[in-house]
Amino acid sequence: EEVSFNPLYNKASTRRLLLSHSLREIKKACEAAQVRVEKHFDRDLQSTVWQAMQAYFVQVSTSLQESLNKMYPGNAAADMQLQFAIPDVLTIFAELGQPFRLKPR
Repeated sequence: EEVSFNPLYNKASTRRLLLSHSLREIKKACEAAQVRVEKHFDRDLQSTVWQAMQAYFVQVSTSLQESLNKMYPGNAAADMQLQFAIPDVLTIFAELGQPFRLKPR
């Protein structure tokens, strides 16, 4: 509750932060992560790492939205929504994760 009254975490700052994390930005970050996973992990681990990253992203996003709903209750909560939907992010992870599932051993 106190967070929403702190000038460092006011509604305008929070809204700017949320707007800077669009679905397009999420996709760019996932593409960069895909390159890193391919570079740094063996084929046997790539799928596991990708699935773990996906699960972690969903967990953090859900937790963030729940926190926003608590900090900005009522009508303010409508303004404080993530700029992407979890199903859209799952689609991005599925599309970018295809190479990890299709590689022959």
